[in-house]
Amino acid sequence: MNKKGLIVLLLIFVLMFILNTFTPLLSDDYFSAFIWPRRVHLNDVSYEAVKRISSIEDIVSGLRGYYNTWGGRVPGGFPVSFFLWQGKEYFNPINAFMMTALVAEIYWLSHEGKVSVDFNPSYLIWIFFALWAFNVSFLDTCLWLAGSSNYLWMLVIVLAFLIPYIRSYFDANAFNNHNTKLATGIFFSGLLAGWSHETTNCWIVLMLLYLLYESWKKGELRLWKVSGFTGFWLGYALLAFAPGNFSRLQMQQNTDSVVIASELLSAKILELVTILFFHFFIWYFIVSFVFKYKKQKEKFIHKDTGLYLVMAGLFILIACGSGLMMFFIPSRGLRPSFLNLVYLIIATALLFRLQEVNGVYVINDRGKAFLKCIGYAYLIVTIFFSVWGNYINYNHLQNILVSVKEAAKQSPKMVLEVPPSLTSQNDIWLFGSGFHLVPLPISKDENYEINKTFSYYYGIKGIKIVK
Repeated sequence: MNKKGLIVLLLIFVLMFILNTFTPLLSDDYFSAFIWPRRVHLNDVSYEAVKRISSIEDIVSGLRGYYNTWGGRVPGGFPVSFFLWQGKEYFNPINAFMMTALVAEIYWLSHEGKVSVDFNPSYLIWIFFALWAFNVSFLDTCLWLAGSSNYLWMLVIVLAFLIPYIRSYFDANAFNNHNTKLATGIFFSGLLAGWSHETTNCWIVLMLLYLLYESWKKGELRLWKVSGFTGFWLGYALLAFAPGNFSRLQMQQNTDSVVIASELLSAKILELVTILFFHFFIWYFIVSFVFKYKKQKEKFIHKDTGLYLVMAGLFILIACGSGLMMFFIPSRGLRPSFLNLVYLIIATALLFRLQEVNGVYVINDRGKAFLKCIGYAYLIVTIFFSVWGNYINYNHLQNILVSVKEAAKQSPKMVLEVPPSLTSQNDIWLFGSGFHLVPLPISKDENYEINKTFSYYYGIKGIKIVK
C-alpha cells in the first residue's frame, strides 16, 4: 500500500465532489425528470407530461418509452432518472467517486491489469491531469448529471469489464480455471459494458475477438472469456438495434432536421481540429515513442515488450475507430471525444509502463522536470479559477431560484428576467479555469429549448437572461 497514492486519489475525490456540488441540473436533466408520451422530441415540452418521476415503476416506464422512441442507452439513463427523483445531492459524491475510480482503472490497465492499492502517485497525477486538461467536454462528460451517467459511469463499467482480459493477456495463470461464478458475473458485467457507447464498442468487440483468438491459439481459452464476450456482444446488440434509434431517425427525417451536407462537413472538420488540438500532446508522445522505439529497438529487452506494444496498439485502434465513426455520423457534438481520450490515455500509460520496465525513456530527466513544472502550474491555476468561478455561479443561481420559486407562486404567467453571472461577463474566468466553468442552465433566448424545459420544471411561463 502506497499512502501517497491513496492521498492523491482522495484529493481527486474531494476536488470532484466540490465541483459536482457547484454544478446544478443542466440541459436534458429538467426534461428527464418527467415521464413523457411516446414519439416526443427530447426537450419538446409542447406536450403535457404524464407526471413527474416518483417511483421505480416510473423510471422503468420512462426508460421503456425512451428505448422504443429515442435511443438505446438504457443503463446510462437509469441513474439519471433515479437521481432526478431522489435529488442531485446523492449523485454528487457517487459521481466524484466514479472519476476517482476511472483514474484507478486506467492505472491498473496500464500495469498489466493488476488490481492493487500500491499506486505510484506520479502516475495518478498524470492520468488525472490528462483527463482534466485534454478533455474538450469535461463539463458534459464528468460533471453534468445526464452526461456523466452516460459517459463517465458507463466507461468505468467498460474498463472494469476489460481488466480481467488484460490481466489474463499479460499473465496466463490469472483466472486460469473454469469458474462458473466468474463466468456468470462477467457475462452480466459484459452485458452492461456492451450496452454503453455506440462509437467504441464495435471496436472493443474486435479487440475481444483478438484476445480470444490468442487464448485459443495458446490453449488458454476459458469459459469466463467466452461468457464475457457473449454478454458484451449481446449488450452491444441491445444498444445498436434499439427501436428508438430507428424511430428517432425517422422522426428527424420527417421534421426539421434536414442537414446541408456542406455545412455538416464544415462543422465536422471544425470538431476534428478542436479534438486534435486538445489531444495534441498525447499524439505527440505516441509518435515520438514510435520513432524512439524504431531507432533503439535493441534496448527494449523485457520479455513482455511485444505484449505492451500490441495492447497499446489495440487501445489506439479503439480511439481512432471511435473518432472515425464520430466524423461520419451525421450529428454534431464533442462528448464522444471523451471516450477517444480515455483509450488514448490508456495506450499512452501502457507505453509509459513499457519504458519503465525497459529503463528506456522518450523524454529525458530534464525534459520531464520542465513538463512537470508546466503541468503543476496549469493544474493549480485552472483548479483555483474553476472552484472559485463555479462557486460564484452556484451562488448566483441560488438567488435566481429564489426568484423563480416566488414567480411560480405569484406570477406564473410572467416571463422572468434575470441578470447574467459575474463570470460570464469576463473571459478571464473561462480561460483561467481551462474551460471547466459551469454556466447557468439558461440563456438569453426565452424560446431556447433548455429555457423552456427549465421553465416547465419550475412551473413558470418563461425565463431569460437580460443584461
